[in-house]
Amino acid sequence: MKWIGQHIYDLTSRFRSDVYLEDISTGTIASGAHLGLDSNNKIVKAVDGGGDLTSIVAGTGLSGTSLTGPIPTLNVDAAQTQITSIGTIATGVWNGTAIASAYLDADTMHLSGAQDITGEKTIGGEEAPTNKLYFRGSTSYINSPTVNDLEIAATDITLDAAGGIFMEASDVTVYDPVNDGNPTISLGSSATNRFEIKTAYNSGAQTLDEVYFNTYTASSTNNDGRYIWQVDEVELARMLDAGFIVYGYINASGDGALVQTKNSTASSATEGGKLKLVCDDGAAMADDHRLGVIEFQGAEDASSNRQTGASIQAMCDAAWSASENGTRLEFYTMDGNASSELSLTLDSDLLATFAGAATITGLTTLSGNLTFDSVALTGIQTSAEPFVDNDTSLMTSAAIDDAIIKGGSATIIKVLPRDFLANEDGGVNKSILYDDTGTIGVRTSSDNSELYAFVEIPVGKTATSVIVYGNDTNNVVEVFEADINASGLADKTPGAGCVVGTACDITDVAADATNYLAIRVTTTAAASDIVYGAAVTISG
Repeated sequence: MKWIGQHIYDLTSRFRSDVYLEDISTGTIASGAHLGLDSNNKIVKAVDGGGDLTSIVAGTGLSGTSLTGPIPTLNVDAAQTQITSIGTIATGVWNGTAIASAYLDADTMHLSGAQDITGEKTIGGEEAPTNKLYFRGSTSYINSPTVNDLEIAATDITLDAAGGIFMEASDVTVYDPVNDGNPTISLGSSATNRFEIKTAYNSGAQTLDEVYFNTYTASSTNNDGRYIWQVDEVELARMLDAGFIVYGYINASGDGALVQTKNSTASSATEGGKLKLVCDDGAAMADDHRLGVIEFQGAEDASSNRQTGASIQAMCDAAWSASENGTRLEFYTMDGNASSELSLTLDSDLLATFAGAATITGLTTLSGNLTFDSVALTGIQTSAEPFVDNDTSLMTSAAIDDAIIKGGSATIIKVLPRDFLANEDGGVNKSILYDDTGTIGVRTSSDNSELYAFVEIPVGKTATSVIVYGNDTNNVVEVFEADINASGLADKTPGAGCVVGTACDITDVAADATNYLAIRVTTTAAASDIVYGAAVTISG
């Protein structure tokens, strides 16, 4: 059909096939209006609320079990892969897959990669100071327990720096408040190569007992692990494997100031404490050069002005070599103001030279010659020796007594305190002392020493009994026969033994050309066991 012009038909048109509208003009759809099909499939115009959706097509990420009308149900799938942008999310809870670090902004901390943290960050704040930053467990954390304080808690804390570690603080404190904690500080490369400062507590307590300074080294080189002390970059002392070396001045001051050298090795003829003064500039000592000096000083006023009152110095008596080490000792004393005078010289020729008069008190043994008024005394006449008529000999009282009693009827030989001497058991102290205070008599200088007296039997006489007098009657007495030309002691003590204060009936000893009696008294207390003397009964 073809119409030219306008024809309006009030008729109903039905189309059995698809309907297409061509040459449709553009325009504006009225607000709220739309075309749709009614229940009879008639095209009708409807406004909002004027009809129901009869079906819906779910797109990507959408689904539903009832997509036909009148009110279809549309569901959003849990997994969405096609969303490329999203607006502002005002609220909600994210329960999905973790967001990759690459999709976070630059201001978000990425723990898996390198990143600069800028701006101030606060954990907890002053309102919640107990908030902690934990590392791999509840016992390793960083915490700020109080304002301006920082606490780092861990079993072990390692500071691994390629350079130095610097601390700017007024105090550095290391406390371990547990029994037997014994905290240590170590510096070095390993447990076997380090310096350690260790505080040792009293057992089962937290009280400080000792402080140890230890060095550990795996090196086998001598003196590795040594201590060196420097002041202003100048070495003053070092401690080596063998001992302590000081470069410079040592001062022991204060109440009870004392410098002591102690040798704990078993005492002997070669042991004992040592004070060694050494002079060594790399060249041999020359004649009259000083090896060392000991000075005795004191204050001469209240301004700490000190003066040397006496000194002892060792001087070379000759130029030193492998075969010559002559040395003399010089003793200086003070007389007047700063007037030091040489008082005594002991030279390498065993000659003692006194600058003034010499007074000898308590002399027990004198070897060599004495010169009086230019007369040299070369001999001492002792008991049993023939009388010599000259100006160079002196006679002992025993010799005089022998000369007096020779051929007479005397029966007692007196043994005086001077006739006793101590044996070597007292170590370096082998002297005997005449005690003139309290109980008067002779005693040893050591608990370990015994007293010996040697008695010559007059020619033609026989010794039959010995008695030793003293204050301790428990001290054991023994009598021996000895000879001047042989070593050995023949025991003459009776089988029951003898003690101080009781006559000892010895096996008779007759005089001959070489024999004599040796009397031994065993004292046990050097300070209190006193011997007054002894008596030897002789017959013939």
